[in-house]
Amino acid sequence: MAKWNQVQQGNAHVSDGQEGFWAQFPVGTSAEDVLADYLDGADYSAATGECTVQAEIDGHTASCQVGPGGEVR
Repeated sequence: MAKWNQVQQGNAHVSDGQEGFWAQFPVGTSAEDVLADYLDGADYSAATGECTVQAEIDGHTASCQVGPGGEVR
C-alpha cells in the first residue's frame, strides 16, 4: 500500500472533490490499481452524501462514486 500525502509528491493523484492526495507507484501501474489502493486506506464511513473519487496516473484516470457511509458504487 502506498503512502498518501497531501503535498504534491509522486506520480499518482487522487481527488475526492474536497482533498487531493499524492503517492508514488511503479511505472506501468494502472489508474484502477491506484484507485483501489487509495480506497483500501480511505475512511469515508462518516460520509452523509455522495462524492466522486478520481485517480490519475500517467495521463490515465479511473473513478468511482462513494455514497453515504462509505459505500463504493
